[in-house]
Amino acid sequence: MDIRPRLRIGQINLGGAEDATRELPSIARDLGLDIVLVQEQYSMVGFLAQCGAHPKAGVYIRNRVLPCAVLHHLSSTHITVVHIGGWDLYMVSAYFQYSDPIDPYLHRLGNILDRLRGARVVICADTNAHSPLWHSLPRHYVGRGQEVADRRAKMEDFIGARRLVVHNADGHLPTFSTANGESYVDVTLSTRGVRVSEWRVTNESSSDHRLIVFGVGGGTTGERDEDEEARSDLRPGEPCALRRYRDRGVDWDLFRSRIHERMGSLDLEEPVAALCEKFTGVITRTAEECLGSLKADRTDRGYEWWTPVLDKLRVAQGRARRRWQKARRTGGEEEEQSGRVFRDRRREYRRAMHDAETAFYREIAEGGNRDPWGLAYRTASGRRRAPTNVVNGVEYAGRCSDDVSGAMRTLMWALCPDDYMSRDTPYHARVRIMAALPPSGRDADPLSKDSLRAIIGSLKNTAPGIDGLTARIIKKALPAAEAEFVAVYARCVVEGTFPPVWKDGRLLVLPKGNGRPLTDPKAYRPVTLLPVLGKILEKVLLQCAPGLTHSISPRQHGFSPGRSTVTALRTLLDVSRASEQRYVMAIFLDISGAFDNAWWPMIMVKAKRNCPPNIYRMLTDYFRGRRIAVVAGECAEWKVSTMGCPQGSVLGPTLWNVLMDDLLALPQGIEGTEMVAYADDVTVLVRGDSRAQLERRAHAVLGLAEGWASRNKLDFAPAKSRCIMLRGKFQRPPIVRYGSHVIRFENQVTVLGVVFDDCLSFAPHAAAIGERASRCFGKMSRVSASAWGLRYRALRVLYMGTYVTTLTYAAAVWYLRAAVHVVRSVLLRTQRPSLTLLTKAYRSCSTAALPVLAGVLPADLEVTRAGRRMRECEGLARELAAERRRRIDGDVLVVWQNRWVSEGKGRELYKFFPDVADRKKATWMEPDYQTSQILTGHGIFNKRLADMRLREGHACDCGAVEEDRDHVLWECPLYDEIRGRMLDGISRSEVGPVYHADLVRDEKNFRLLREFAHTWHTARTARESRGLPGDEECG
Repeated sequence: MDIRPRLRIGQINLGGAEDATRELPSIARDLGLDIVLVQEQYSMVGFLAQCGAHPKAGVYIRNRVLPCAVLHHLSSTHITVVHIGGWDLYMVSAYFQYSDPIDPYLHRLGNILDRLRGARVVICADTNAHSPLWHSLPRHYVGRGQEVADRRAKMEDFIGARRLVVHNADGHLPTFSTANGESYVDVTLSTRGVRVSEWRVTNESSSDHRLIVFGVGGGTTGERDEDEEARSDLRPGEPCALRRYRDRGVDWDLFRSRIHERMGSLDLEEPVAALCEKFTGVITRTAEECLGSLKADRTDRGYEWWTPVLDKLRVAQGRARRRWQKARRTGGEEEEQSGRVFRDRRREYRRAMHDAETAFYREIAEGGNRDPWGLAYRTASGRRRAPTNVVNGVEYAGRCSDDVSGAMRTLMWALCPDDYMSRDTPYHARVRIMAALPPSGRDADPLSKDSLRAIIGSLKNTAPGIDGLTARIIKKALPAAEAEFVAVYARCVVEGTFPPVWKDGRLLVLPKGNGRPLTDPKAYRPVTLLPVLGKILEKVLLQCAPGLTHSISPRQHGFSPGRSTVTALRTLLDVSRASEQRYVMAIFLDISGAFDNAWWPMIMVKAKRNCPPNIYRMLTDYFRGRRIAVVAGECAEWKVSTMGCPQGSVLGPTLWNVLMDDLLALPQGIEGTEMVAYADDVTVLVRGDSRAQLERRAHAVLGLAEGWASRNKLDFAPAKSRCIMLRGKFQRPPIVRYGSHVIRFENQVTVLGVVFDDCLSFAPHAAAIGERASRCFGKMSRVSASAWGLRYRALRVLYMGTYVTTLTYAAAVWYLRAAVHVVRSVLLRTQRPSLTLLTKAYRSCSTAALPVLAGVLPADLEVTRAGRRMRECEGLARELAAERRRRIDGDVLVVWQNRWVSEGKGRELYKFFPDVADRKKATWMEPDYQTSQILTGHGIFNKRLADMRLREGHACDCGAVEEDRDHVLWECPLYDEIRGRMLDGISRSEVGPVYHADLVRDEKNFRLLREFAHTWHTARTARESRGLPGDEECG
């Protein structure tokens, strides 16, 4: 007997309505639904599984424990297929659009059923067809034309031919109801063997279609299809509940005392593998008892703003709607009145929904003023934790899996390939033998207590491994059991063992967002979450074998101290500029699945010469018996790893550098060639005086690279590799071949995030990086408006951390080009949207004035400053570097000041800030929507609005000929009282009249100016809304 609980399923066409879609999570929660299959949904929401650019069908998976797979290879815009693991159940949401023939939809659905032959399938479809099979009334399908009759006949034939069961029950409400009538078009079907119960139609939703609710049991009805036995491969994965122990707001004293007490009972002389397992068990058991686990997120996130008031309004709207639909049958005054009431209730409900959501996010936004990088930033940037129970089916070996377990397995097979000994050449067989032979020499000594303490103290509190222990927990446990920590890790070093309990990892799959189909494994980046205790041992291994890192080629700039993407890019430019030959060509090689295909035996052979014997044994043990798991809900699929450097491990980057080291030495025997690498990004630089010479040298070095790849069981991808001329040009570019493939030449190539063009102008890079930086900071507009949300101080922190950080990436490579007019214009243009958001100034404010108003450097000078700092401070002592940075900052300010003085625009702001250095120092000045208008003269001033053809006249309400900023600030009698308060309160530098600069001379004066601006703006807008002059609001 099946003891699995019954699934609660919903089915509804949402009619494309935003309110009906947004209320769905609340309805599903109230009715206890696990899954809702929807059609015609408002697709701009993040909680639906849907396919295609303009989806018409989707699935809302509310229960975050259910392991689910979205089968994109079977789905389309109008049909979404999801497999529910553990229940071995397929859910199909389908929408047969009325304006289209039904045949293509039935053909697609038939192919799905053929593919899932023998499976348990539930189909929830809006068929836009009427039939007595689902209890439609005769008037819905009799006498309505040949098209309706054909649609009905084809649907009935399909159900009969496929032996599907119709679960629509008689005596229930019509599934579709509008002012024009009611009908039965939404159908619930299933294959035989699915136990569907308690099918009913409810009035819960605001959609024109009613919500259908039913249950699906875990077992079968006793009827089994002939092919069901053949599907025994569909099995749930092993139980595996993800956990993460709490490490904030807990009783650490109790935790440490329990750790100290229990560690004392460990037998430190037992076998090291068993010792490490018990050692880990003590920490996890104590964490479970004293710290507790973070609660699993079992329901959808993002709708915390929903309130009980909205539930009441939803019910009231539904009641009014049913009353109107009932009155529609009789017509007359009752119908008109009930229809008016319904529309009022609907309007009230929609307004309340909007207001509740807005108020919730405004509260989040206001919280960002206290913590700029907190919830407000995450909300605005769109960072949302992906559901842990949903996996996407990917293609592997030309085929996609059709179930959760299969999807998890193919994901691991595709992203973590296996090492097949059957494919070895004799050379590879010899490498395996050499890897099995240990090196000679003296064993490495265990680390001291201080060294181990330093390693543990350096750990970052990143996501934990599958054991749920974070770095913070380990740091808190160390003082209570320092002797045991030292003893356990010493045993591992002495015996050359990497214990199995620290090898298991969880494979986390992150979408790359590169536009590839979701069935393509290349659309994902695999990251392995490993136990923190294992990461500590990896760091110990590296410290005990310093030769692994110290012998890396200087041409490798990735994961190497003192080197970075910037040094790699600078090397490319330096070689090009310093070359004495006429032409320099760069070939950018792409290694297919680089980290995932690293061959372990070759890594061990190359690492052997730099490893003490016991560390080599530990490294060998590190590779032996490693496992990874893909987790969906509370189920996991495990796989033994046989190759690859785990992305997320401590050792992975170093091992990759060891593997790559001899590749970078290959061009040394070929004149005019050089290799530069950053991790797996390899660039071949070829110099020559003719096209033929470039071709010969490139052919020679790429031949060596091809041989290296074959020996190391790796592949270069010539289709993804690119060439570009860094120096000199040809009417016909050189022909560069890798094997039988020709590598394509480009005018622009993106290398390590920098766009290289064949003129090295960096104008395309300036445009690309400027737009990217602007988009990055522009997301903050979601939590910052003129009247609410993030204010200047918080926005400036985010501006520096997002816009400036993005813009100045690798500035040392291209900052010299920032002074060129074309590049500078592009940078300043892309900076404008960010500065208007930061200052909340009018968009008509000049480009020159916006940086002064914001108190930040113009974009081109920001790049120049960052680039000079990187280049000129490199290698200097701390005091000298600080002095050089001050000199650079001074030089940049001089350029900015000269530009500001000679600028023809922004003169209104110039009156307040003639010196940009003074504005930079005025950190207390925080412009906002109202104050920016007074400072810049761009705002609700009649003269300004008339100049922009937004008003007919320039006159002020007081009768003056022109209403501009200076008139409002100094002369307008409507604001005499608030102006008097401001002038009476300011502190002056000398006796005499007050000037613009006096109003921003210090924090007190600026506060008074801001108070004047806010009061003026309130009075001005209030008077304009009434269309009356006067100064009653200004007191």
